[in-house]
Amino acid sequence: MASANEDADAIRLRKELEHLRQRLSSCKTVHDLFLLTEKAAYVAKTAAAACRKRAADKEPAPAAAGEGEDADGAANAAADAAVRSGQLPKEDDGVSCLLLRLPKGWGPPRLQAFIERFGAKPASVSKNAGEAGGLVKFESAEHRSLFYSEFIKAEQGGSSTGSSGQFTVKFPGGGAPGVKSGVKRPAGDAAAAGDAGDDDNGGARKRKGKQLKSDIREVVCPWWERPYADQLQDKMAAVNGTLRALAEKVAYSYGREEKPAWLQAALHRPGKQALPLAGILRSPQLDGYRNKAEFTIGLDGQEQPTAGFLLGNYVDGVTQVADPSGCRHISPTALAYAAAMTSFLRSSGNQLPVWDKRFGRGFWRLITVREGRSSSFLPLPAAAAAAAAAGEQQQQQVLDPVPALADLPVGRWLVKNPELAGDEADSAEGVAITQVNEQEPPAPLPSDAIVMVQVDPTAAPSGAEQIAQQLQALAAVLKAAAADKGLPLTALLVQYHSGVANAAPQGTPLTYFPGDEQQQQQGGDGAGQVGVFSDVLCEVKFRVSPNAFFQINNGGTCLLYNTVGRMAGVGPTTLLLDVCCGTGTIGITLAKQVAAVIGVDNVEMAIADARVNAALNGISNATFVCDTAENAMEQLLKEHAPKHEHIVAVVDPPRAGLHRSVLRALLACAALKRLVFVSCNPDTLVLNAGLLCAKYRPDGAGGGGGRGGRGGRGGRHSRQPDLPPMAPYVPFTPTQVACFDLFPHTKHVEIVMLLERE
Repeated sequence: MASANEDADAIRLRKELEHLRQRLSSCKTVHDLFLLTEKAAYVAKTAAAACRKRAADKEPAPAAAGEGEDADGAANAAADAAVRSGQLPKEDDGVSCLLLRLPKGWGPPRLQAFIERFGAKPASVSKNAGEAGGLVKFESAEHRSLFYSEFIKAEQGGSSTGSSGQFTVKFPGGGAPGVKSGVKRPAGDAAAAGDAGDDDNGGARKRKGKQLKSDIREVVCPWWERPYADQLQDKMAAVNGTLRALAEKVAYSYGREEKPAWLQAALHRPGKQALPLAGILRSPQLDGYRNKAEFTIGLDGQEQPTAGFLLGNYVDGVTQVADPSGCRHISPTALAYAAAMTSFLRSSGNQLPVWDKRFGRGFWRLITVREGRSSSFLPLPAAAAAAAAAGEQQQQQVLDPVPALADLPVGRWLVKNPELAGDEADSAEGVAITQVNEQEPPAPLPSDAIVMVQVDPTAAPSGAEQIAQQLQALAAVLKAAAADKGLPLTALLVQYHSGVANAAPQGTPLTYFPGDEQQQQQGGDGAGQVGVFSDVLCEVKFRVSPNAFFQINNGGTCLLYNTVGRMAGVGPTTLLLDVCCGTGTIGITLAKQVAAVIGVDNVEMAIADARVNAALNGISNATFVCDTAENAMEQLLKEHAPKHEHIVAVVDPPRAGLHRSVLRALLACAALKRLVFVSCNPDTLVLNAGLLCAKYRPDGAGGGGGRGGRGGRGGRHSRQPDLPPMAPYVPFTPTQVACFDLFPHTKHVEIVMLLERE
């Protein structure tokens, strides 16, 4: 068998070298030669990796965690040795960890890349080639917690020390980092969507002793077969766990000192949650709810070109792309364009190869479909008993016309929390979990749809002329599919990208398909923006750029923003701070109720959209600033807070949560009495809200210890200040909470929490 593998490797490498030789003859510029040497370097790496793999195959495989009597003992011994050598602190410093059983060939850059893949930022990395251990110091305790949370999720069931079938994580003093067991990565836009790098691929990873999933639905929408009532019940249980973790974290900051009334009440609840959870707002639409889908282009299990989703993670050697047609959360429009793309790739009209992750080569890489509507689709759920009594012929009611966002009857979508007891249960509106009904009418087609294709121009041997011909051939196929199925096609865009990963650098331009003059006349906004499209949230209109963030579940977002507005409690004298504002959706939906809106985001294209969206809706009291929140917040508060008697902040951070400097600025602004926290990551909600509510201490806000997330125990004797020393301030109090199912058929959940202070 080894001989056959060696022959296969030799054949593959010979083909690679022949391909390089052919390209050498066509190189005409220094830039062409540079690109060729990059490819040659990759081939050399591939050859070296094949040699190392064959050498490793001849050695006994290392015992996985739990397989061998010495596995945990060896890991503990290695950690002890690291402490003795001074590499690992004896007591937990909150930011360090030791990773064991790493590939010996890894150096610091490879280990750093591994850490960053989980969304965490290392401050320093130490790893010697030839050794199986590496020391990592993170930028903050939050980043270490985020890494551990994501690592455990990826490993699917690691032990409390972070042990997996392949790697082991050790912390100073034998503690854990305060966050375990995870939630998702970007929930929102990329949650279980098939977006590059953001699929819920934990169960599909190709680990020793774990089998690769063969059904793509188990990868990107793993709850696709579960009754919707069960999905909602599990999500409510997860949010209850988050609320319990928050109470424990804040309680730890008080130690034995007297605790505030809200915290005493929380600790006396049966579940010890910071707040009682009334229920969950179900998604108005269960199937085809995503307005964005990013399909990877590659080879399926039969080596056929396919536009779909990866069956696992590339870092684990999984490169197989599966047909997405059975995925419940993807819209019919997106699936139709993916099918048309696959049809073209397999036809004689396609003359260029698809991207092959195994060799880092190919022309066709990604196809992304984004949709917009001229009216929000809001079907009202019927209770199961009522639906059964009416029979299958009953048409479910849809809100038409759609009321203003502030007037939505949100309680119609509330499903009661079965864990509520006593008066709280009696006063909760909504339907019981046993009455959840999955019937829904078919959604109307979107009004706008843009299709974006990513290609590698270096893989077209005949250059620009061949690229233009191929894109025009694809355009004909996509337009024919649109005409056949009555689908909108607002713009066809192409992105040229030659990097190894499909995620192109921020700012990589998009252009119209060459020769598509009709699309160039119809698309854009007349101000240089390419391929923009329109969407609405009830009566509020939005222009969205192709790469800008916009919530993927339109109906669910209407319920979310209605609740945000109600919790914000704004009025005509209010200054509303929209932190991490994106295209300005939250600030613009509330702008007519307040004195002024200031939005902050670091994505230039999103800020440009926000400014256009304000004008589109007749908003003249909104200002949008392009900067990171950590850079801008302190100065913005100093400048604008004295001008307004009532200040409300709405924060909607990415998965990693808020930077410490933003938390510091929010705490230091005494005029800020009300803060609405929108979170797609329960773990970082606990970390951030825990600091905002923790007892003030002159040496910094104590937030260490306790449970940092759903189930992870912190070191109770090693509290570290999570914020630098600050002037006295009044901590916030959690007063309201709500959760939303924006991502049916996945485990992800959105939480909104109101924090107030005197």
